[in-house]
Amino acid sequence: METKKNCPYCGIAFSLDGVNAHYVSPRFSGKPPLFDPTEYDPDGKKYSIASHKCPECRKQIMWLNEITETFYGREIERKISSTTLLFPKYPIKQISPEVPENLASDFREAHATLYISPLNFTNLRQVDRPLIEKLRSTCRWTPECYR
Repeated sequence: METKKNCPYCGIAFSLDGVNAHYVSPRFSGKPPLFDPTEYDPDGKKYSIASHKCPECRKQIMWLNEITETFYGREIERKISSTTLLFPKYPIKQISPEVPENLASDFREAHATLYISPLNFTNLRQVDRPLIEKLRSTCRWTPECYR
């Protein structure tokens, strides 16, 4: 799997392989595996948590990686099969400085609900239309600033 990601703060693309990340493997029994043989579960999912700073803006980021293990005799190959952003809880959307603060605040609130709302993207689109019209009428704002 590609380990290319975008910074949730500034949006630059980078590779998890190219950052100085700290990795830990969560233990579900609470004991080190040498002392608890039940920790190893051949059918259970394996995870690692990667924490690092963005190479551009230097803000803290944390990912949960699901690990796939393939056995070749005595050798084990481990690969990241999926990655989920843990911190910050959701990417921060950059807003043009031309946008008035009261409208930018509404947009940030609507954007934050995108990740926690059961209606997900539908809510943001419903809020967007009136917000976009307000932005167009109050400043020289274009949809390209919104993206």
